[in-house]
Amino acid sequence: MKKKIKWCMYTSVALLMLVLLFTGWGTKSSYAEETNVALGKSTSASSTYPNYRYKPGNAVDGNMGTIWCSAETQSSSWITVDLGAMHEVSKINFNTGIQTQYVSGYKATKFTFQSSENGTDFTDRHQGTLEANGVQETYVGNVTTFTARYVRIWVSEYQRGTLLDNFRISEIEIYGTKIKSTNAELSNLVLSNLSLSPSFSSSTLDYTVTVPYSVQSVVAKPTSSDSYATVKVNGETVTRGNSSTAIPLNVGTNMISVNVTAEDGIATKAYTITVTRSEPSSNADLSALSLSSGTLDPVFARDTTSYTATVPYSVSSVTAKPSAAESHATLKVNGSTVTSGSASGAVSLDVGDNIVTVEVTAEDGTTTKAYTITVTRSEPSSNADLSALSLSSGTLDPVFARDTTSYTATVPYSVSSVTAKPSAAESHATLKVNGSTVTSGSASGAVSLDVGDNIVTVEVAAEDGTTTKTYTITVTRFERSSDADLSALSLSSGNLNPAFSSEKTSYTASVANNVNSLTVTPTVSESHATVKVNGSTVTSGSASEAVNLDVGDNTVTVEV
Repeated sequence: MKKKIKWCMYTSVALLMLVLLFTGWGTKSSYAEETNVALGKSTSASSTYPNYRYKPGNAVDGNMGTIWCSAETQSSSWITVDLGAMHEVSKINFNTGIQTQYVSGYKATKFTFQSSENGTDFTDRHQGTLEANGVQETYVGNVTTFTARYVRIWVSEYQRGTLLDNFRISEIEIYGTKIKSTNAELSNLVLSNLSLSPSFSSSTLDYTVTVPYSVQSVVAKPTSSDSYATVKVNGETVTRGNSSTAIPLNVGTNMISVNVTAEDGIATKAYTITVTRSEPSSNADLSALSLSSGTLDPVFARDTTSYTATVPYSVSSVTAKPSAAESHATLKVNGSTVTSGSASGAVSLDVGDNIVTVEVTAEDGTTTKAYTITVTRSEPSSNADLSALSLSSGTLDPVFARDTTSYTATVPYSVSSVTAKPSAAESHATLKVNGSTVTSGSASGAVSLDVGDNIVTVEVAAEDGTTTKTYTITVTRFERSSDADLSALSLSSGNLNPAFSSEKTSYTASVANNVNSLTVTPTVSESHATVKVNGSTVTSGSASEAVNLDVGDNTVTVEV
């Protein structure tokens, strides 16, 4: 690999020096007045030596010091120049390099010039050779004039080098004249993103488009098939691929002409778009109408313009949501503009009747239609009744009824507080239990209970703010119990003698010799009493821990 790199360096230097000394490539020649149409054009090649310095573009860069090299061990190689447009080609020159003390070969000994219009299908135009072992490295050749956009040099045989087995070209010159295009077609035509009828085709010249009245202007964006053609829209030149200036539209028929002149200045083609702008709509109907609170009566219909709705006193304002049947109509609710399908601003409501007006103005600006809604806001409720009332402990006496305002309840001594749970018959009423506000249907805060009678008051204030009603519950908390009796007593083994009775406190029982222990199950008469067996606390109704038994008498004490 080091040897190959060294060759490329020496070759570039030697090539530049010897060309200047011997070939006269860069000097004025008999072709000086002609144009090298290959200079700087796009190139492609069958292969390229794997080094960025030897790319195909070097062959048309006008610099004899740079070269294109094919990959090694290729049986044949080619390089193609894209002239960018059709040309009449009359002359092709190319330089393959020179013989030096470092390198020999690398030159074509048999080659063919080929032409193509599309870059795919090529036709042979001229065959030639170079002397294999001589010093000739430049081919200067007139060819029979042919037309082409793509010119290819196909090397079928070449003298192989002493260091590298590949082919090279330092510079290609192609002389000819560009053929002016006669293509006056468009490749695309767009009108403000509207749909042309029929769909665009280069061969179709006449189109139609219908637009609503709201479209006041359009722009045309024509793209010529040939970049050298000129395009005018309604007489105004438009750069290829760009849009025209805005074209104003009248109501009715509007003609837009798109004229294309080919590069040759002779061939032309005229495309026409007929744009019909519709008359403005006179539709002033609504397609929907609703309120934020309350239901329209009757059910909405676009031809019905008068409605009523009722809302409770608690609703102090409403919004109206109208939708226009025709998208370009404008809407106002009580004089304020509203977007179709959106809610209006809040309309304040007094107690009684309130008029909400929805005015629709059609697109034509003259046709109008007014829809009215009479919204009745109810008087505030005077209902100060409860629908339910209960305590967290204890039962109301008598059973709750909304017209009964006085109740009693009893609780054992163990209950030191209760909560009250009132529910208002009318949802806007307010409730207080012993002066503290309570949410309807929720429990109040705890009300502490003393032994004896305790008063719990539930005050209901109606929505009108003046009507009130007070419910009273007298909760009696019992004295502490003095009941220390048992209601039951049993042993896990043996029978009590005599049978258990709350009034008897002494019992005997006999067990077999093999019974080493037993448990005692006492049950208190008063649920708040405590009980111990041989000094250890036992839950009422549950068995005690095992009591060990000796042979003979064993005393078991139950203390209540």
